[in-house]
Order: sequence, then structure tokens, then C-alpha cells
Amino acid sequence: MEKLALVKKIFNNKERNILIFSQILNGILGLVLGKTIAVFFTAEEFGFFNLQFALYTFFFSFFLAPFLQYMKVYINKENFSLLGFSYPARIFFSLFAFCAISIIVLFIIFYKSDFTLALIVLTTLLFNFLFNLYTDYFNLKGNLTIFSYSNIIKSIVSLIVVFFFYKVVKASSIHVLWLVQLLGFFMGIVFFYKHYKFFFVKKIQYKFNELLNDYLKYTWPLMLLAFWGWVNSYVDRYIIGYYMQTKDVGIYNANLGLGSKVFLLLNPIFLALITPSIFSSNYGLTEKKKIIIKYSLVYAGVAFFILSVLYFGHDFFGILLLSKNYQEGFYIIFWSALAYYFLTSSYIFEVYFYAHNKTKVILFTNIASALVSIVINFILIPRLGLTGAAFGLVTGTLAKYIITCLIFRNLKE
Repeated sequence: MEKLALVKKIFNNKERNILIFSQILNGILGLVLGKTIAVFFTAEEFGFFNLQFALYTFFFSFFLAPFLQYMKVYINKENFSLLGFSYPARIFFSLFAFCAISIIVLFIIFYKSDFTLALIVLTTLLFNFLFNLYTDYFNLKGNLTIFSYSNIIKSIVSLIVVFFFYKVVKASSIHVLWLVQLLGFFMGIVFFYKHYKFFFVKKIQYKFNELLNDYLKYTWPLMLLAFWGWVNSYVDRYIIGYYMQTKDVGIYNANLGLGSKVFLLLNPIFLALITPSIFSSNYGLTEKKKIIIKYSLVYAGVAFFILSVLYFGHDFFGILLLSKNYQEGFYIIFWSALAYYFLTSSYIFEVYFYAHNKTKVILFTNIASALVSIVINFILIPRLGLTGAAFGLVTGTLAKYIITCLIFRNLKE
């Protein structure tokens, strides 16, 4: 009865209903986009893009994502404008300049990229940052409607870009796949910006060095976390590419992406619902633990139904939502979904650790998860191919989930 009351509470809130509807619509649009890419692009082309995207993600995750996480605490504490204070802006431009130079050099060396592609990738990096900055801000303020509509616009634009640049402009496949990212983020930013009042903060109570020291103290564990999180999420692609072929990277990533999509789209609903309460000082540890456990149980119930459907219907969904070019890996869809259930479930518990600056806990769980995954991948991929990669993914995320739950359970006032 308590779980049923919680579900009713979720659906009795107008903004939450909009959020849920938008995530469902985004899921449908994401599936259509995935189907379109699977039909238009070969597994080898998609695999090559994903190796590039993994490198791009390293810089975003290691340098910009920790800054974004710090800004959530910073905005909540100081009630400042997102970019209305020059101190955090200085930090951001320094980080972005380093990332830009590194990406240009590495893309030219490893992927023989031309200047146009490098420019598209760097612009994507900037728009990706701004989109996430606005998303965090409006989520923190509890404005779920703006968050919901902006994501819908982003998904629609991404789908239009594929058709336009592939069918009309007939651009290079790699350029098209990057433009999908770039223009999707751009339109999301445009929608956000219309609802955001930009202002400058004039009265400053501390110096830049004080902010910088506070920033470094908060983010250095997050940077280590980002590194191990990236290892956990993307090193398997490079191991597959080393022992197998670029085509196999594309097959693995397409099926993994389809399987993970349900929980990656569902999880933000739960995170958006619990974030204001968990970051609030009005609740104690006991109350926050009860909130997180209640939502995690509802999440588990939804996941059980989804996983049951995917277990018996992965071939059907593979043909329906991908193409025969990726048929060798259809069985990965279920295992990917299971792995991402474990991963995103741990995110629900991690909200508390982020809110209370206990980032070392998250770092520890990610290191443990990454080490388990890497060891299994190196052992099994040469012997079992993509099946070994799927097994490494599941065991790594399961290890993270179990350790996170145990630490959360033992939290005390």
C-alpha cells in the first residue's frame, strides 16, 4: 500500500506528469533515431564514430562534468546566476581551452580528422556543457516543465538532422553523426535560454583564490571518479576494437545503446523527483534515506517488468528498432538493460553522497566496478567475443550497485 501511495503521489503532480510524458516521448524519439541510424549507417561507420565519441566523452567527463556538479552545490548555496559571476566563468574557460586543444591534437593524430570535423566536435563540447548547466539549474529549482520540453525539442532536432544532412546534403557519415549531437544540444539551449534571466552578481564576499581552492577540494575526487567511470563505460569498446574489428564495436554499441536506453531515459525522472529533497537542509538523514529507498523500490518494480519483456523479446526488438546489420548482437539488448538497471539504480542512492560532498564513496564504487569489468573483459573478450563484453558490463555494474547499497545502508547521523 505504501508503494501504491507513492506511485499515486508521483502522478498527482502536474509538473511530474509532464516530466514523465516527456521522458516517454523522448524514449520513442530515441528509438526512432536509433532505428534511422541503424538503417542509414553500417556497423563499421557507427563503430568508428563511437571510438571517436569515447575520446570526446573522456574530456567532457574528466574536466567539465565535475565543474557542472560543483555548480549545482554552488548555485544552491549562493543563489547565483549560472554565468553571472566571473569567478566560475574563469574556471570554465580555462578547462574548455585545455579540452579544445587536446581534442584537436588527438583527433588529428588518431582519427585523421579534418578541420571541419574538429570544429563540429568542439562546438558540440561547448553546447553539451551549456545544455547540462541549464538542465542542472532548472532541476535544482524544481522547474521540471522547462527541463521536459527542452529535451523533447533536442530529440526532435536530432532526428531531423539525420534525415536532412544524410538525405539532402549527403554529408559524410561521421560528420552527420556529430551534427546530430551538436544541433540537438543547440536547440535545447535556445529553449532554456528563453526562460532564464541572465544577471551579474556585483557583491562578492570572497576572493577568486578562495573559490578556486573550494572548487579543487570538491572536484578532485570527482575527476578521479570521472576517469574510472569513463574506463568502466568505454574501455570495452577499445578492447573489442583491439581483439576484434571496428564493425564489432558498432554492433556492440548499437545493441548496448538500445538496451540501456529504457533506464537512461527512465532514471532522470526519479533523479529529478528526489534531488530537491535530498539537497535540501530541511530533511535529516533518516528522512532522506526513506525517500531514496521508496523511490528505489518503485524503480525496481518497473525494472522487473521491462527486463522480463526484453528477455523474451530481444530478437523482436532488435529487428524492429535496429536492422539486420546488427543482428549478431541482438542478445546483448537484454544484458545491457540489466547492466544499466544496476548502474542507474546506484545513481538514485548516489544523490545523497553528492548532496553531502561524500564523493569519495562514489569514487570507490566506480574504481571497484571498473576493475571488475576490465579484468573480465580482458579475459573473456578474446575467448567469447561480444558475449564476454556483455558479461563484463553486467558484473561491473552489479559490483557497483551492491557496494553502493551496502555503504548507503550503513550511513549514520
